[in-house]
Amino acid sequence: MNLLQSDFFTDQSFEKELMEIKDPEFLKKELLEKLKDGQKYAVMEEAVEFAEKAHKNQKRDEGTSYILHPLRVAIRLYHSGYRSPEILAVALLHDVLEDSQTNPMTLKKKFGSRIGDAVLTLSKQTVNGKISNPVYFQRLQSAGAEIQAIKIFDRIDNLYSLRLIDNHKKKEQYLQETQKYFLDLAKSSSVLKKNLDLAISQIS
Repeated sequence: MNLLQSDFFTDQSFEKELMEIKDPEFLKKELLEKLKDGQKYAVMEEAVEFAEKAHKNQKRDEGTSYILHPLRVAIRLYHSGYRSPEILAVALLHDVLEDSQTNPMTLKKKFGSRIGDAVLTLSKQTVNGKISNPVYFQRLQSAGAEIQAIKIFDRIDNLYSLRLIDNHKKKEQYLQETQKYFLDLAKSSSVLKKNLDLAISQIS
């Protein structure tokens, strides 16, 4: 199976196949193989390595290795046409400030201001504190299309993951938040809106 040659936007089986993969090494190979000849390939390798260390021993609610989540987000971005290694690196790193003890300055020092600032924009909570949903989504509305796409695909992956847990209350809360904030965020892109609607329909 080659996920990156799948017809993502017409073949709904892609999501099923992607969510069934539990081997991070397989997803890493799928993603990195497509970018290995690019000039900025190194940043992708470094982002994968950094994310793996930051999320080491962490598990998702459904019991899978945490690193599967950012890898899936990056793969969805690639499918939607976002091929810049730097943007894919942001996708791989998007949770390291929220879900590890990584300091924003450490990230900027390692990857530069563009990637570091993008990850910070995507982070509701860091070691320096937490911001409210209204403030957070107002910030995302002002962010560029690439940052918004990462956040939408992050939410899409989380929606599909919700199908794998038995927590009705959490599902309801997550759906309400998605409908309140994310539908508006995705409306500028028919591709993002279509895929977000599909993900919502799977747990509605």
